[in-house]
Amino acid sequence: MNLGYLLSKATRLCKQDLNLRLSELDLTVAQYIILRDIFMYESQPELEKHVNPACIAARLNCDRPTVTGIIQRLLDHGWILKKDNLHDKRSFYLELTNKTREILPKLDELDEMTLSKAVSSLEEHEVDQLKKFLRQIIKNLHKGEEHE
Repeated sequence: MNLGYLLSKATRLCKQDLNLRLSELDLTVAQYIILRDIFMYESQPELEKHVNPACIAARLNCDRPTVTGIIQRLLDHGWILKKDNLHDKRSFYLELTNKTREILPKLDELDEMTLSKAVSSLEEHEVDQLKKFLRQIIKNLHKGEEHE
């Protein structure tokens, strides 16, 4: 079977499983990924603290209109806050709400449940190899950038 087809099908099935798990919290995988991205940049002192839609779209390799729509739904449901950029009135920053910070461990647990299900028949060393191969594929496609 074609490798591209296998990668695509595995991704779709993981996304479908996680969407089902996240639906109990009225979230989607796309929304979870954006929340995770904001959290990652808020919680690491060496990274830029001010997160905006353009940065998120670039980091996630998504088009900006798609990210903007997802962000709007997250704002509407109280998962994130919009903060004015004091240096540029045309832009804004995003922050997680306390509600989101409190529930993020549960979201991560749901994500881990999907991933555990996906690799349940693999040995630990096979999972490590899979991660290594996927990192290399990502690196190849990002022209040498390091992504984890």
